Amino acid sequence: MRYRQRVTVDLGYWQGQLDAASANAATRDVAEGYMLIGGQPLSWLSLRLGPHAWTYISNAGTQRWFLWEGRVQAQGAILPDIHSYLELSDVFHASVNVPQSFSSGLGGEGGLIMRIRDVPGISDAYPVRIRLGYGIQRVRLSGGLRTETVDHLSLSVSLEHP
Repeated sequence: MRYRQRVTVDLGYWQGQLDAASANAATRDVAEGYMLIGGQPLSWLSLRLGPHAWTYISNAGTQRWFLWEGRVQAQGAILPDIHSYLELSDVFHASVNVPQSFSSGLGGEGGLIMRIRDVPGISDAYPVRIRLGYGIQRVRLSGGLRTETVDHLSLSVSLEHP
C-alpha cells in the first residue's frame, strides 16, 4: 500500500536465531514484530510511526523490548520497474526488562524494490513487488555503557492493493 496511497499501514513479523558476534556472547533466538501507521506526503517520501517489539531468548533468560519509533523513507527510480530506497528510524521511547535503562536508539535500511509485471492472473489485479534490503539498528542502554546492535538482510514478496 505504501506506493500508491496517502495513508499506510505496515505490519511485520519474523523470528530466527542471532549468532554471537564474539566468543563470550551467547547465540539467541529472536522474535520481532511491528505495526506502523503513516503517510506519504510526496510520491517518493513516507513517514511512519508505531510500536516495534523484540524478544530475545537465551540460556541467560528472556529479554523483552517494546519500542516506539518513527521512520522516514525516501525512494527513487533506477529503472522503470526498479527503485532504490533508504530508510532511517529513531526510537523515541522504549521499555525493556533488563536492569539498565534505555538511552537511545537509531537505525537505517537501504535496498532495492522491483515490480514484477508478468505473473499471469495476479500482477494485472495486484502489483507484485520483490524487496531486498540490508539494515542495522542500534539501541543504547545506561547512557551508552551497553549497546545492542542487530543487522539484517531481508527479502520480501508482496501483493499490493491497486
